[in-house]
Amino acid sequence: YTPVASQTLSAAASSITFSNVPQDYTDLIIVLNGTTNDTGTNNLRLQFNSDSGSNYSATRLLGSGSAASSARDSNNTYAMVGDIASSLFTSIIHINNYSNSTTYKTVLSRTGNANAYLGAYAAVWRSTNAINTINLATNPALTFMSGTTVSIYGIQAGTPKAQGGNIVTTDGTYWYHTFTDSGTFTPTTALSNVDFLVLAGGGG
Repeated sequence: YTPVASQTLSAAASSITFSNVPQDYTDLIIVLNGTTNDTGTNNLRLQFNSDSGSNYSATRLLGSGSAASSARDSNNTYAMVGDIASSLFTSIIHINNYSNSTTYKTVLSRTGNANAYLGAYAAVWRSTNAINTINLATNPALTFMSGTTVSIYGIQAGTPKAQGGNIVTTDGTYWYHTFTDSGTFTPTTALSNVDFLVLAGGGG
């Protein structure tokens, strides 16, 4: 995960916005830790690119430790991505393929705190626009309290430039093809430089 942006509230706020989101990554991870001024539970709401139209849908699975439930929201003006409360809560939100301009944007999230349901959420924003602005909010008239922290991380996915090997891994910069037995290394694009290491190659 590469840190992209972070905010810590010094005063209560009804929403938290990130503008000019860099387009250098494939996916985004948002980690939200904080409290609200509500004594019950309320929604964690997500909007993209200042879109307040009825272009969001979400499905959620909830559990309280003694009961379970599920629900679906269609054609909302926001994507519901959590149930949060006055006690300390944590939400982890995964925005898939946010920087492409060909597919609808999907969101997977999970949220939990001591006073509310633990939940898993799947949401969609019916737009093919790349996401450049992210807004997080609670129910109307409620606020995130001072000290609430939001951090965004970028994930740069990619594809190998060659085929072959029993184990293929990457560190984000290089791809490693490990052969534990005989095999063929086949480039799928022109390679200007390849490093290789032979261990216990049997001599020769």
